Amino acid sequence: MSGNRSSIGYLVVGTLIIALAGRAAGWLSDETADLVFLVSFGWFAYSALVTRIRATPAALAVLSLVLGLIALRQSFPSLRYMPFLMIAPVNFALAAIFARGLMPGRRPVLLKLIDIIGMAPAEDLAFQRFVARQCLLWSLMALATGLLALGGIFVEAARPAISLALQVLIGAQVVWFALSHHYASLRYRRPETWWTTLKTMAQPGVWSRLGKLS
Repeated sequence: MSGNRSSIGYLVVGTLIIALAGRAAGWLSDETADLVFLVSFGWFAYSALVTRIRATPAALAVLSLVLGLIALRQSFPSLRYMPFLMIAPVNFALAAIFARGLMPGRRPVLLKLIDIIGMAPAEDLAFQRFVARQCLLWSLMALATGLLALGGIFVEAARPAISLALQVLIGAQVVWFALSHHYASLRYRRPETWWTTLKTMAQPGVWSRLGKLS
C-alpha cells in the first residue's frame, strides 16, 4: 500500500509542477491553480495523517478540510492558496521540531540526524553547541517563512512583496545549508556533507525515527 501511495505521490508532484508552470505562463487562472493545489495538498495531508490513524477517518478529515478551504476560497475570492498553503504548515512544523529539540532534557534534532547518518559520533561539546545554535537558527527561519506564507494567503496587496521575500529567504536557507556543512568540516572536522545530510533526510521513515530517538 505504501508503494501505491509513493507512486500517486510522484504523480501528484508532477501535476503540481505542471500547474505551477501553467500559472506562471498565464495558461491557468488563479482559481484553477488553487483547485489543483488543494487536491495536491489534500493528498499530502492524507498521506501524513494515515500513518497515525486509520484510512477512513484520515480520508474523512482531509475531505472535510479541503471542502472547507474550497468554501472559504469561494467566499473570499482574494485568497490565494498556491503555493502559500503548502509552504506555511511545513515550515511551522519544522520550526516546532527544531525548537522542541532545544528544550531541557531533549536532544537537538540535528544531533539525532547525525546519529542516524552514523559517519562519526558528535562527542565534541563545542560542536554540540554549534549544532544547538543551528537548530535555533533553523527554527527561526522556518517560523519566519511560515508567517510570510500565511500572509501571502490573506494579504492581497502585499502578495508580490511577500513572494519576493519568500524567494530570498528560501534561497538563503539553501545557501546556508551548504555553507554550514562546509564550516563544520573546516572548524570541527566533521565528515558529513550537505549531500549526505540531504540524502538521509529524504529516506523514507527518517523523520519518524528522529521523533523516536532520545
